[in-house]
Amino acid sequence: MRIIKRSLAVFLSIVLLFSILVFQLNPVSADSKSTIIGSGPIYGDTLFPFAGTYYKDSLYIQDAYGVSSFDAETLKFDKRFPVQSSVGMLSNLDFIDFLRIFSSGDSSADITNPVDMPQNHTIQPSLGITSDGECIIAEDSSSFGVYNIDSGEKIRSLSVPEFSHTFENCSSFKHFQVLNDTIYILGIIVEDQEEVYITKSQVYHLEFISMDKNGENIQHVLLDDCVSGFEETAMFASLILLRSFSISPGESKLAFLFGSKLIIASNNGAILAEKDFSDSDDFLNLISFYDENTLYTSGLNIDSILALEGCSITSYKLNEEASTIKKLDIIKVDESGFAPVYLNCHDNVTTMITSGMMKDLFQYKAICIKDEKSNLVGKYPNADGQICGSIAFTVDSNNKLYQTNLGANKINVFDSDGKFEKSIPIDLSVVSSIMGMIEFCPLMLDMDVDENYLYLSNAFLIMSFSISRYSFETEEWELVYCEDSFDSTPISPAISINVFEESIFCLNLGVKENLYPIVNLIDDFGELTEANFTFESSDYSPEELPMWIDMKYDTEEELIYLLDSANNTILVFDADEDLQTVITLTQPEKDKDKIVPFYSSLELCEDLLYITDVENNKLCVFDMEGTLIDTFGKSGSPKIATTKEAYKENADVFYGAWKIKLAKSHTSKDDPLYVSDFGNCRFHKIHLAHDPDHPEISFPEHAFVFSDFYVSESKSKIIPGSIIPEDGTISFKMNADVEWISFPKESGIFPSDSLEYIIHGDKLKCWDKNEGDVIIEFPDFPSNNQQFHIVVNAIGNIVEIQIGSNKAYINTEEYVLDDGSIPVISNGRTYVAIRFLSEKVFNATVEWNGEERSVTFFKDDLTVKLFVGKNTAIVNEKEVTLDSPPIIIEGRTLVPLRFVGENLGASIEWDGKTQTVTMYYPGK
Repeated sequence: MRIIKRSLAVFLSIVLLFSILVFQLNPVSADSKSTIIGSGPIYGDTLFPFAGTYYKDSLYIQDAYGVSSFDAETLKFDKRFPVQSSVGMLSNLDFIDFLRIFSSGDSSADITNPVDMPQNHTIQPSLGITSDGECIIAEDSSSFGVYNIDSGEKIRSLSVPEFSHTFENCSSFKHFQVLNDTIYILGIIVEDQEEVYITKSQVYHLEFISMDKNGENIQHVLLDDCVSGFEETAMFASLILLRSFSISPGESKLAFLFGSKLIIASNNGAILAEKDFSDSDDFLNLISFYDENTLYTSGLNIDSILALEGCSITSYKLNEEASTIKKLDIIKVDESGFAPVYLNCHDNVTTMITSGMMKDLFQYKAICIKDEKSNLVGKYPNADGQICGSIAFTVDSNNKLYQTNLGANKINVFDSDGKFEKSIPIDLSVVSSIMGMIEFCPLMLDMDVDENYLYLSNAFLIMSFSISRYSFETEEWELVYCEDSFDSTPISPAISINVFEESIFCLNLGVKENLYPIVNLIDDFGELTEANFTFESSDYSPEELPMWIDMKYDTEEELIYLLDSANNTILVFDADEDLQTVITLTQPEKDKDKIVPFYSSLELCEDLLYITDVENNKLCVFDMEGTLIDTFGKSGSPKIATTKEAYKENADVFYGAWKIKLAKSHTSKDDPLYVSDFGNCRFHKIHLAHDPDHPEISFPEHAFVFSDFYVSESKSKIIPGSIIPEDGTISFKMNADVEWISFPKESGIFPSDSLEYIIHGDKLKCWDKNEGDVIIEFPDFPSNNQQFHIVVNAIGNIVEIQIGSNKAYINTEEYVLDDGSIPVISNGRTYVAIRFLSEKVFNATVEWNGEERSVTFFKDDLTVKLFVGKNTAIVNEKEVTLDSPPIIIEGRTLVPLRFVGENLGASIEWDGKTQTVTMYYPGK
C-alpha cells in the first residue's frame, strides 16, 4: 500500500506537469519555406478543457482555445468563441520553471512536495452565465471577462475585488461561481514567510466576497471563525488548503473544502455542518451544490484506482437541524478519467472535467451528466494524424516522422510527404509500468531512431529514467533500461537521447554537485555507464546554475555538444570526455535589449548550429563561434481551425517550438529541418538555404521622433545603416503600417539604393501624435529584418495677422502685405484680402466673377461662394446667411476672415487687446 500511495502522489505530479506544459508556451516562428505535417483540433473538439456549465439546453465548455457550446441532449457542437484568459490549471507555473527544479543541483528533486510550489495571487478557473446570456470567465488573477454568448463579443472586464484583510507580503488563492446574476468569490490569503511551512504555522484569512454582474454592490464576509483552530500539516501548502467552493441554488449556503474538512456555512459565515475526511479513503477535491441541501462531490478514491475505474460522484445530504452531513449515493461516471479537475451543477445538469485514465492521463475530458447518465463531450484527439501536445519526435533516414502525443499510448508515423501513414501502439506493460503490475500513461521526453529500432525516453513517473525501444522487424517492445523509481538516489529522466551504433547517449535532467552535466551511456546489452564530462573553472565558470537541456553527437568528428540553456552556452567534448570548446551564443547589439533567450533544442550540420529559442520565438542559426547569423519565421498565436486542412495555412507561424531535428540521413545544410509546433498541434518541415557570405546590416537607431511637423509639408527621410562586409550588397523591401508613410522605392539594393521614406503631412492627424512603423525586409537574409518606430507630432499652419499691419506670419515666417491687402475691421468683423487667403494660407483656387461681383473659393471638395455687398453665401450648393458680406477697398476685394476660414476647415482666435487674429489650419 505504501507503494500505491507513493504512486498516487506521482500521478498528481504528472497532472501538474501536463498543466504546466499546456498553458505557458510562448509563440515561436519559422520562415515561409516550411510545410505542415499533422493537424490539431477542429470545431467540435475540446483541447484540454478546464471549466464549464449548463445554460438553457446547452453545455458550455472552456478549453485552451475558448468557449464552445453543445446541445445538452444530442451533444452536437453548436458554436464557439475565443476568450482572453491566462487562467488555466496551475498556470502560474511554466515548463522552464519545471526544468529548473531538476537543475537545482539535486537530481532527485521532489516536485510532489507542495512546499516547492511558487506562491502568488491566483484564481481557480470557472465559467458562469447570467440570466441574460453573459458568460463570465476569469481573465487573470485580477479581472473577469464578460462575453455575449450569442455573438461571442467581449462586453466588458470586471476587477476581481481585493481582500478587506491583507498583509504587506502575501499570497492568495480564490475560487468563484456565478449564480443568479451574482458573482461569488471565496478566497484564502496567506502571509508569506521565509520559514518552511512545517517549522512555523501560517497566518491566513478566509474571506467570502459577492458582487453583481457589473462589479458593483461588493460585500465582504470574513470566515476566519469557520476554520479557527485548524492545525496546518506538512501535507498541504497553505494556498491549496482551500480546494473547492460552491453556492447553493437559493444563495443561502456556501460549502467549501478546507484541509480534510467539508464545511457548510450560511452566507453570513455561521457554520451549519462539517465533515472530516482525514480517515477516509476518499481524497475530496471538488464539490458543487446539486440542490439546496444536496452536494455532489468528487475526488481521488484508492479503491477505484486499484480497480482501474474512472471518477465517480458521491452525493451528501445536509441536515441543517441536526448539523450533520450524510453520505448518500455514488454515481458512476462513464468514460471518465483518473482524476477529477472541475465540477459544476446547474439546473439538474452536471458538468465534469476529468483527466484521462492511467493509460491516457493527459487526455482531459468534458462530461455531461444528466439523470445520472454521463456522456463525453468533444473528445480529442480521436482521429488519425491529430496531434496533441507533442514533445518527443524523431525523423528516420527516409524522412519519416515519428511522434507521440502528450501522454498517449501510441506513436503516429508520417511519410516523407507529411501524410499520415499508421500508428504504432505502445505496449505499456513493457514501456510504462511499475513492476509489471500497474500500467501508467507514458510521458515521452525524447525519441531517436536507427535502421532497426525506435528509441523512447519515458518519464512516466516524472523522476524515473526509462529507455525502451520498438523493433521494426518483430514489431515488439522491449525495455532497454529502467531505473528503480523508488531508489534512494534515483536518476532523473533523460531529456535528450542520441543513438549511435546501438549505443544510447542520455542527457539526464539536473546537474551534479559540481555543475557537471549528467550523461549516461547505455550499451546494446542494457548496461549503464556514467560519463564524466568535467571542466575546470578556468575553462567554464557559468554565471547561472547550468540547465543542461539538449545533447547532440557528431559522429563524423566524434564530438559531443551539450547545451546549457541557463547560460546560453554550448560545451563541446571529445570522445575521451575532455572539454574542447566553449561556444557562447551571442546576440547582435541591436537585440541586446530583448528578452533573454531560452534555447531549448540543438541540431548541427557542417559548420552551422540550429537552435530553437522559445522565449524570443525564433528558430536561430549560429556559426561555430556562436554568432547569430540568421533567424526565421514570425510570431503567431494558436487558433482552433474549422477543418484539418486549415492547419496547412500560415505555415510560417509557430507557437511553442520546443524540439528541432534533422533526418538521420542528412548530409548538407540544404536538408530539411523538422520542428515541433506544440501550441499549434503540428510539425513544420523547413527548407533553409544559406549563403556563405552572409551580409549583416546594422542600424544606430530604431526610433525616430519628429516634433512640430507641419501638415502642409512632406519630408523625405533616410534610415541610416551600414553593411558588413563593406563591399557587400543586399536586396530589400520596404513597407509601412500607416498611410502617411510612403517610399520612393519600395524595393532595391542596399547600399546603392538608400532606405528612404516620405512622411506626408496632409495625411497626418493634425494636432496629435501620429505613430507608425516602417518595416524593412531582406528576403534573402531575413535575420536582418528590421522594424523602425516613427513618431510625428503633427501641427497645422499657424497664421497671425494684426489689424492695420502690413505684416503677417505663417508658421513664424514673415510676409509683407501690399497696401490693398492690409487687414481691416468693418462692421465689427475682420476682413482679409482674398489673394492672401487663397495663395498663402489655404492653397485654394479663387475665381472672380465681375458680372455678379462674386468670389468663389475651391479647396478639395469644398466650394465657398460670396457676393460683394450681399449677406448671402453658397457653401457646397447650400445657401447660408452671413452678417458681413465681402467689401471692395481701393480696388481689392476683402472677405470676412472668420466665415471663410471656418468654412474651409480653420479655427479662429481673436485677441482684442492687440487686435490680432490667430488662425489654425486645419482647425484644432
